[in-house]
Amino acid sequence: MSKTKIKKRKRKDEAHAGQLDSASKKRVGIEIYLQRSILVLACFVLFCPLVVDFSFYYPQVFFKNILFRIAVQAMAFIYTLLALLSPTYRPRFHRIMWAMSAYFGIVILCSLPGISLNPWYSWWGDFVHMGGVFAQLHLFLYFFVLTQAIKKERDWLVLLTASIFFAVFMGLTGLIQSMGFDEIFRPRYRGTRIMGATGNSGYFGTYMLLNFFIALYLLIRRNKAEVYPYIAKIWLILLIVFDLFLLSAATQLLSDGLALFPIVFFAVLLHGLTLFWFFIRQKTWAGMVFLGLLCLYFFYWLYQSQTRAVIVGLAGSAALVSVFYVFAGSSRRLKLSAGLLVLLIVLLPPVLFLNKDSSWIQDNRTLRRLTGTSLEEHRFLVWEAAVKSILDRPFLGWGRVNFRNAFDRHAPAEIFAGDKPENWYDRAHNLILDIGVTTGLLGLGAYLSFYLFIFMFLISNWFRTKDAANSLILVAFVSAYLIQGLFTFDTANTDGTLYLVLAFIAYLAGIKGLDRTERSDLPPPVRLSLSGRNCLILAGITGILITANIYTVQRPYKANLLLLEGTVEEKDNNSQSQQPRYVFRQAAVDAFKAAEDLNTTGRYEVREIFADYAYQLSMAADVSPDDKIRVAKMAIASLEKSLLEEPLTVRHCMYFSMVVRRIFEVLKQSDPKLATSLTERSITQLANAEILSPTRWRIPFERAQALGTIGRMDEAISAMKKAIRLNPTVAMPRIELISMYIVSERYKDAEEEWRKVADLALPVKPTEYERIIELFAAKKQFAQVVSVRKHQIQLNPDDGELWAKLAVAYRELGDLDSATQAAVKAANLSPEIDQELNDFLKSLEKISKK
Repeated sequence: MSKTKIKKRKRKDEAHAGQLDSASKKRVGIEIYLQRSILVLACFVLFCPLVVDFSFYYPQVFFKNILFRIAVQAMAFIYTLLALLSPTYRPRFHRIMWAMSAYFGIVILCSLPGISLNPWYSWWGDFVHMGGVFAQLHLFLYFFVLTQAIKKERDWLVLLTASIFFAVFMGLTGLIQSMGFDEIFRPRYRGTRIMGATGNSGYFGTYMLLNFFIALYLLIRRNKAEVYPYIAKIWLILLIVFDLFLLSAATQLLSDGLALFPIVFFAVLLHGLTLFWFFIRQKTWAGMVFLGLLCLYFFYWLYQSQTRAVIVGLAGSAALVSVFYVFAGSSRRLKLSAGLLVLLIVLLPPVLFLNKDSSWIQDNRTLRRLTGTSLEEHRFLVWEAAVKSILDRPFLGWGRVNFRNAFDRHAPAEIFAGDKPENWYDRAHNLILDIGVTTGLLGLGAYLSFYLFIFMFLISNWFRTKDAANSLILVAFVSAYLIQGLFTFDTANTDGTLYLVLAFIAYLAGIKGLDRTERSDLPPPVRLSLSGRNCLILAGITGILITANIYTVQRPYKANLLLLEGTVEEKDNNSQSQQPRYVFRQAAVDAFKAAEDLNTTGRYEVREIFADYAYQLSMAADVSPDDKIRVAKMAIASLEKSLLEEPLTVRHCMYFSMVVRRIFEVLKQSDPKLATSLTERSITQLANAEILSPTRWRIPFERAQALGTIGRMDEAISAMKKAIRLNPTVAMPRIELISMYIVSERYKDAEEEWRKVADLALPVKPTEYERIIELFAAKKQFAQVVSVRKHQIQLNPDDGELWAKLAVAYRELGDLDSATQAAVKAANLSPEIDQELNDFLKSLEKISKK
């Protein structure tokens, strides 16, 4: 080959190499941008728990779930593009990832038609929890993208730092709640328990518990000299970004000045500590002090939440980790210290319970709640129902979020005792039982196997490396979460942090040894353009994500806004009374119907709230009969749809029946036949509900009242007796039974039932006394009127008005001497009625002369 040809070939090879190098750099640049976009979106997910938007129904729950779904869908699209461009990011599975996939696969299986008791509800859920299968799929997608797209330890450090950074501001929302400051954050109530932006003190405590362990993990890492300066940079960047985001709120805070001194002091202190740490970030002790303060900060707030489950989770995880050091500690002193900690944790509960009546416990709200635990709590009765439900459908369970149906079937009668509002349990308040009921033993096995693989990896890694941060601290994180999960359930407030750490553990398990250096070499260059096959894959996944956005984000978003629009417009804001005055507005009706027609998350809630609106309108004095009837018919038609869609749900049966009974008189005015037929149908539905929930006393109670409405008194009395058998210690059903006896002219039975009320010393409301007395008086049964009134006076002997009423009853009975004595007693107790007493005595004289 000539020299000329050799030179030409060399120049050609150099040009080709330059093109490859340029393509490689360009590809790497695109990869970095895509991967960093996922990182930013993951940080946004960790920010979501702080979101509270009162322009939505359930402001502490709904919008943060919507934002989470949007972020995850965007992460999924970017990851798809990243994986198609670079083989490095294509899915890789190991046993932890397979176990997680198996669990979510079983969740889907258990929620399919023919398996789930109510498949539509299993998939869509409601506005209260936003916890259907679609929500679960977004959680899995979030976990999956993190494990596949985040491949550098520094990126994981960014996310872990972001989690504790936003947790600091969650603590600020707790401070705002305790101050009663409503301009930025409106607490649901200002009790002694802190709930912050989560809207629930239990969620708040769990959130702080998880971030406590993340801060502890960063605090005790081995490579502090390398990690702490990097964390300091990330923290400062996050603070600058957050400052820009909250610029308007900060301006408001500064303008309010000393009135909000604690919040201003918090902001100044946070910025001061951040800058101090940043400028001396090379000093390891500065990072240790800063992270140590964060641990104390998170512990303070989890303690202020007064959440027993969180305290027990923290203590239990500390004991578990200490056991490892007892048996395999590196020194005798460490083993002894760990043993003493275990002994302290074991002895502490009996010491607290033995001294639960002492002042040092009673004066401390958290300790008082801890020692106030009793096996008589409702949660233990709910667990009993959950265990029976698992045995009832052991293999695949009842379907996602269908715990309410299982609970109704197996709940003990004691849980419904009393005259408080109806108990509707849609969670077992126990993570293990929730999963066992809704996905059966198959789903529970997959769920537990996932955590078993995690514990196996972390424990084996500790024995191999003795690196506490990447092993036992993560064991403590997971065990604390599972222990507190025995008394609560997951929410959007904690899901982002929880699945972040689980994905991080999966990342650790997926790399070859924790001490390996990160690879700096890159895979062979690939073409920037996508192949036809990859374009089809991208188009297909994009179509799925767009569809998911329409149905799981946009439609629930619109339905929630419409529901809030209806609930806001249904009340007269100009009413001067403390109670809202319900008025008819066509806009409110249209909003309810539009929300229902979207047929998405919360459709049953929309129907129930619309039914409540119809009931309130039926009692409003200034609403026309035509509007009352029209809205009532629309509400009943909506509830009938619920009955057709979910015939095995007790709540639908009861709601339909209660609304029909309450607006019976309104319907009867225009269409008596329709009112009667609807009542008869409600009776049939309630009979079905008694089969579905045989221990709920309000079902036969409602059926008895419905039967009484259409004059079927014998059946009504029989149903009311059943309600009393289920709930014998409450006066309300007995008062109703007495009323039915009086209407049926069974006076002896009524008198006998009243003696039972008196003998049992059941609390009777003043209105109930008056109701029974009016019914007896209408039937001219004045001896019974006297008996009931005397019983009322025994409980209120110094009430002059009651003595006056007793005097009237004696007069009607014909016992003038007793009437005179009662009247004199009334005058002695209430001197201002002297003139009325004289008039009454004169009337007695006239009667005696006759």
